[in-house]
Amino acid sequence: MTDLRLHFSKTFAARYISHLDLMRTMTRAIRQSGLKAWYTEGFNSHLYLTFALPLSLGFESLCETCDIRLLEEESCDPAEVIPRINAGLPFGIEVFNCGEARFKPGEIAYARYICELADAEFSCGKIQDAACALLAKSEIPAQKKTKKGGMRTLDLKPLIHSYKVYVEGENCYIDLTVSAASDNALNPNLVLDQIFEPLGRMPDHILVKRTQILTRDMKNFE
Repeated sequence: MTDLRLHFSKTFAARYISHLDLMRTMTRAIRQSGLKAWYTEGFNSHLYLTFALPLSLGFESLCETCDIRLLEEESCDPAEVIPRINAGLPFGIEVFNCGEARFKPGEIAYARYICELADAEFSCGKIQDAACALLAKSEIPAQKKTKKGGMRTLDLKPLIHSYKVYVEGENCYIDLTVSAASDNALNPNLVLDQIFEPLGRMPDHILVKRTQILTRDMKNFE
C-alpha cells in the first residue's frame, strides 16, 4: 500500500461546508474516481482518510491536506490521481497537488491566516489602528470556551508568532501566524473579537483565509 497526501483548496461557498461534510464529500469523490483506495478493516469498514488540521467553518484555505492510502496496484502519478478526484468535487474544493507525505500531523506547530476586513462605517485606518493597538500589547486576555462548555481566561499574546497589519484598496488586512499545535491552537476569531470589542461590534465584511500550515521549523507542512 502507498500513503498519499492530497493538497487542496477550500474557497468561495465551499467554506461553509462543515468538516464532517467535507469528509463525506472527499469520500464520495474518491469512490467516484475509481481509485483503488484502502478501507479500514473490521465491522464498520470505511475509507481511510486523515485531515491534518480541521478548518473552522466559514474560513477559506489554500493549504488543506488529506491523506489517503492506495493499494499497491494503483498508480500514484499525480497527473492521473488529481483530475480523477477533482471530477467528483464541488466548486470551491480543488486538489492541486499530491505526493508522499514529508511530515506527520504531530509536527504541525503554526498556521498563517490572512484576515480581510471592511466596513461601511469604520474606515480602514480605524480598523488598522484598532488592530495595531491590540496586537502591540504585552498581554491579550480573552475568554475561550473549554471542551466541557465552560469558559477560561487565556492570554493570546504567546500564541501569536508574528503579525502584519496593512491597508490595500478598500480593505484592511491582518496577516497572522499563530499557534496551531494540537494542544494549544489559536482560532483567529478570538483575536478579531478582541480587536473589535472596543469598537462595539464586528465589521460588515470578514473573510479569513488560511494560507500556510507550518512545522516547528517554519517549513510548509507537506
